[in-house]
Formats: sequence, C-alpha cells, structure tokens
Amino acid sequence: MSFELDYEIIQVLEETTTRKLIKYINEFLQREKVLDTVEFYYPDHDEQKAKMAFNVWISIDYRTNQGKSFIEHMLEEKASSLTKWEKDILIERNKSHVSLFEIEKIMGNNIHLFDLLTRKRHVVWEPYISGTLNPSDLIFGRIGKIINYKGFIGNISFLPSNVRDMFLGEVLIDFNRIRVGQPNLSIDEYLKDYSLNVYRIYTDCYYEVLDESEINKDIISVLYDELDDFEAYLALKEPPSMIKKHITNIMDLFEYYFMSRNLFLQNFKELTVKKLVTDAIKDGFIFTKRDFISHILTLRKYLRFLKNINPAYTQQYEEILEISENSFQYMQSLREINPPFSVDMDVVHNIYFRLNNRALSFISDYEKFLSAVFANEIEVTEKRKHIKKKYLMEINDSLANRQEVKKAVPNQKDFPLIHLFYLFSIYNGIMEMEENTLALTSLGHSFKRLCNEEQFTAFIQYLWDDDFLVAIGIEEDFKSIKEDGMKILVNLIENKIYDIETLNYSHNKTKEFLLNISIYLNLMGLLDYDEENPYLISLNSLGKSVLTILSKKDDYSRYNGKVLYLKR
Repeated sequence: MSFELDYEIIQVLEETTTRKLIKYINEFLQREKVLDTVEFYYPDHDEQKAKMAFNVWISIDYRTNQGKSFIEHMLEEKASSLTKWEKDILIERNKSHVSLFEIEKIMGNNIHLFDLLTRKRHVVWEPYISGTLNPSDLIFGRIGKIINYKGFIGNISFLPSNVRDMFLGEVLIDFNRIRVGQPNLSIDEYLKDYSLNVYRIYTDCYYEVLDESEINKDIISVLYDELDDFEAYLALKEPPSMIKKHITNIMDLFEYYFMSRNLFLQNFKELTVKKLVTDAIKDGFIFTKRDFISHILTLRKYLRFLKNINPAYTQQYEEILEISENSFQYMQSLREINPPFSVDMDVVHNIYFRLNNRALSFISDYEKFLSAVFANEIEVTEKRKHIKKKYLMEINDSLANRQEVKKAVPNQKDFPLIHLFYLFSIYNGIMEMEENTLALTSLGHSFKRLCNEEQFTAFIQYLWDDDFLVAIGIEEDFKSIKEDGMKILVNLIENKIYDIETLNYSHNKTKEFLLNISIYLNLMGLLDYDEENPYLISLNSLGKSVLTILSKKDDYSRYNGKVLYLKR
C-alpha cells in the first residue's frame, strides 16, 4: 500500500488542524456565548484523557443554535485560512461518530476492526499503537479518513469484555426507545446525534466494572483474613492434609454460595444452613456421598469455630449438628446412581497444561455461550427448536472464534461452533427447553466448575458419540465408521498435510464423517485445515496426543471415545 504522505507528516497536519479548530471554538464561544452547561459523561480517573474526549465530542458532535457543528461553522467562516489538507481532515472528521470496535486481527501496522453497533468492518493504519493492541480488545472511540488512510480520531478508550453485552444492550435499548418517535432513524445517525447518551452508557459500564472489582477485592481480602483464623484454629486439632481439605471446602462453598450474593463468611449467622445444604445438593455442588460427608464435616468444624468466638452462630451450629444426625435423609436426594461427572483421568492427565491457544479459546467461548443462555431468554424456532437468527448473530459476535456467514438468512447450522455448543448442551442436559426458550439447568452451573481439561474432554466424548453422528447426517453402522475414522486419524503423521480424498477408507461413510468432524476438530484446536480447501487436513500435536489415548482403549465398545459422562 502506498501513501501520498508519510505517517509522521500526516500526524503533524492533524495536530495543527486540531489546534486551529480548538482555537476557533474558543473564539466562537466568546463571541456567540451559545454554550451553557453541558453534562458530558466520561470516566474521570484520568483528567487529561477525559478533557481530550470532551474536546473531540464538542468539536464534532455538538450542535449550535444554527444546527451546525463547530467544524461546519469553521469551514464556512475560515475556509480561506485553511490548506487543502486541513479542509479534508475537518470534512472527514465531521463525518465520524463514536462506537464500540472489536479488534479482529492485527497485520503489521494495519488493525482490522469490527464495529459492534453498525456491524461494519474497517481497517485502520496505526503504526504507533498497533504493537500495543491485541485481537479481541474492545475499543471505544471513533475512526475516519485522515488524508489518505483510515485511522482513529482523537483518543481511544477500552471497554472490559465482561461488560460488553451490557454496553451493547443498553445502547440498543436507548436507540430503539428514541426510534419510537423517529422510525427512520438509523444506527449511524443515532450514534452521531445522540452521542451524549452513548458516552453516558460507556461511563456507566466502565464504573460498573470498577465497582464490581472493588467489591470482589474487598470480599476476597476479608475471606483470607477469616480463613487465616480458622486455619490457625485447625492447626491445633488436625493434620496438615485435613486442614488443607477443610480450607478448600470452605473456599469452594464461598465461591458457590456467598460470593454471588456479595456475602462474607461472617454472614453465616444470617443464613439457614439447611437451605444452604439442600441448595448445594439441588444445584449439583454436592452430588456424591463422599462429597456430602466431607462438606458437612467441614461445616461442623467451621461453625463450631465461629460459635466459640461469637454465640450469635449457635443456631447455625445446632442446624449443622441436626443435619449430621439426619445425614441419611439428605443423602437419599443425592444423584449418585448416575453421577454428573465421571472423568477418564487417563485423558485429563495427559492434556494437563497442554491445551493450545485454540483449545483454550474454544473452552472460553463455550463459557460465553452458557453465560448468554443464563442471562437472556434465547428463543428457538418452532419446528427444529434451533436458536433464532437474531440470537445467533448476537452470540456469534460475543465469541472470540466468531464465524463469517455470508448468507442473507443464516440458520444455526451455518454457525458450526454455536451448533456444536447447542447439540452438546442439549444432549448432556446442560440446557433444556422451557416453552420456546433455552434455559441453563443446574448441571450447567456444575459443568462450569470443571477445569479446562475436563470440559475439553467432555467435547471430545461428544464428537465420538452416536448422537453427534446422527446430528451430522450419519444414521447407521456407527461403530464401524468411528473405528475406521479413528484408525485413519491416529495414523496421520503430525503436522503433515493430507487430502481427505486420497485417504484409504474401509467404510464408504468414513470420508463423509471425517469431512464433517474435521470442522469441529479444527474449532477445538486438534486439527488444522485450509478454510479455502477443507479437504486438506493436518493433525497437530494436541490432536495426536488426544486421539492416540482414545484409540488405545482396550474395550472400544465400553469406552467408545467417551471420557466424561454427564447425563443424570
């Protein structure tokens, strides 16, 4: 790519133009006195950055009594004192609007952005900052043409990913509210004309993260203080191994029950212990007799410790004693016959700390998928009960591994990653249908407590299950197809490219099976293939390790690639 002016010269021109614009605005305000008090919202932890954001907003988006921006006024009044480059900079800057951009990729000095509100893609040329940014970063700012390249205008700010959906949701709610009175208002016009609303929403979301972070920090700090005292108490009575187990149980219980309610352990005196225990069983936090006995024993010791310090905990201590005496009654409600999680440790141990970036990204995306179902009423179609297009687009945009779909009316199968997440969740009881919406079950909350390797192993199981074969269109002779497919894959030389068309198949359906499953193995980071030519595949080191472990099971009919049992 060639440019008429180099980057440094363009930067100087832009800075000079900005100084002239700010000077003009100050003179205009002194002359016309049109600006009273403007309630501008922006995080004020960095005064200089907040001032820059305000200057950008007032110079571009503010409208005077004549309905014009300061840039438009300056171009009318001062055109003769501006160079051609300065006029071009001002004209393009005047077109810009604030939005939220997600970085899709960075190639050299070029940053590929996706505007999450207008759903448009842009490539900006930013040699000075491209090396400091990362894919998936969320940037709150504005872009526009600057002489002969596209770049950021003014300062940029970041939005934490955990409030991304909150920000987008609030902006769209405000946009639709305004559109009731202005049905022809476009999202671009909204972002331009109602930018103050967008800045306010950004500021609210930003402080939401800070508030939540401070709350969590305070809770964790108090937790450690409380546990230090309990650990010192146990040191006089228990061996080190039991002390570690009790502390672990209390921390797990704290994360499950207390943290979500912004409670400290000292709030135990406000709780009903019977409800806590029954909720823990119901939600799958406690699901085996061994787990039940371990947690009850820990609670007995912890509540006795609290009671000895403060008699206010006496009632809770007596409750846990009563639960201990009637433990058989509680254990009857445990779902031990078919435990929710039965992990094949051969697989898990062999992939500990070996998951590649794509595998970790895959697990992270599934977490986002579950969170979307938990937080929203995701509607499904009447016939197939698949996720409706509107929600598919929203979920897809939230994923790190979002997929490009060119069809005008895409369906769930056009988003292979979401389709796999959906099939896996329904099959394993992690999600269920409530009328025409998806809902996360208690098993879904329990699944999220598994470590990355265990969750990853669960998906490997499903890809080798008969149910998955049916979902991809294979309806018979499952065992032979899977045995043939496994044999072919495990014998591939690591990192060597193969053409699926040229492999030796023992079953006529195996090629179809490999073509379909390779899409998902690629998404999971087990296999690589050329998106332009999906017939070319290459097994990477993680895929080689996982498939080798599965292929060496002594009793195929027993294991059949299953390494985690989830159905109750």
